[in-house]
Amino acid sequence: MTALCVTPVGAAVGLSPSADDTWGSEMADTGKAGRVLTVAASGGLVYLGGDFAAMSPPGSKDASANVARNHLAALGNGGTTLADWNPDADDEVQALLASPDGRRIYVGGMFHHIGGGPAIRLAAVDAVTGALDPSFTPPRLDGVVRALGLSPDGRVLYVGGDFRQLTAADGTVEDRPHIAALDAGTGSLTAWLPPRDAGGRYYGHTGTRDTTRSGGVYAIAPSADGTTVHVGGTFLAFGGHSGLVSLDAATGQPTPWQAKVDRPVFGLTRSRDGHTFYAAAGGTGGLLYAFRPHGPPDGVWQVKTDGDNMAVVETESSVYLIGHYDNIVQPGSDCYQYCPDGMAREHLSAFDRTGRLADWNPTANTPTGPYAAAADATHLYVVGEFTKIGGIRHVGVAVFSGTP
Repeated sequence: MTALCVTPVGAAVGLSPSADDTWGSEMADTGKAGRVLTVAASGGLVYLGGDFAAMSPPGSKDASANVARNHLAALGNGGTTLADWNPDADDEVQALLASPDGRRIYVGGMFHHIGGGPAIRLAAVDAVTGALDPSFTPPRLDGVVRALGLSPDGRVLYVGGDFRQLTAADGTVEDRPHIAALDAGTGSLTAWLPPRDAGGRYYGHTGTRDTTRSGGVYAIAPSADGTTVHVGGTFLAFGGHSGLVSLDAATGQPTPWQAKVDRPVFGLTRSRDGHTFYAAAGGTGGLLYAFRPHGPPDGVWQVKTDGDNMAVVETESSVYLIGHYDNIVQPGSDCYQYCPDGMAREHLSAFDRTGRLADWNPTANTPTGPYAAAADATHLYVVGEFTKIGGIRHVGVAVFSGTP
């Protein structure tokens, strides 16, 4: 039976609830941060992508002190220094992923150029210099890239988004609904073929059903054993499945075991032990799921929130949930929007591996707050459009130190 858990577990999280003084994105005209939409930690740096044009020094309110960084930036020393890394994308970045050797950063989004050179929606850049990698020449995708994933051996790069076709340099066009598998070294398209999408989408983070157009892929989590690719998004009938589908890594077709969520899924991550994967979902309220393949299709446990969930990160000790919620909803409650009778958690929360809520309780402001998160051995990095953490100025980037 699936357990729903909100009982606090106590001081089990080794992170400070206060964010460090770090660089952030610039303040936008909306009064929110220039949106940071994706983050990846690798080799002592934290890489940022989004819809921003500059980075601001720690605690600064002086716009003249900002440093230009178009849609891509990197921070060092736990976020306290701005790295020289400056690929300079000409439009929004929505996905970042480091190669296993740390030499490349894969970049996906809406851009058409990086560093003045052509790079349509997908590119690989040098992790140190930020220069485009000329050996990576992927086909041109006809829609935005929202998600990236690597096979366990690092040889296959999975690319997800709103696209339907890919065009090679010789003009050859291949159909790939929402997800494609590329050679991670060269960018060449593989024969891996995902299933048909029968159409329809969940519109917006509240998950309104819309049959007038197809959805897309927002999250990819290849399994640790290399047999399965778990795919989350806003689709209604991708391979016959809604919000989440598990695909065979050899054939691209749906596997015999499938989870059942029937709501949009915006974040996926696999556990460090390789036996579990987690899904952050929106819809009517939001849900955090812990799945074990071949286990219950509705998960081994769930946590309900009163807003959509955007990302989930598992570390050595905890599971961190990032979203647009204000409360963790009590089990059995029918409340799904603003549920103050639950446990207050403003956009950020932590759980143990059984789904029990920890007492770590920082708060992020703005209605939507954070969009993505990543962790290394000594920090949790949270990014979004917030301007304050715990009432203190932190613009678009929050770094929590300790033992995640």
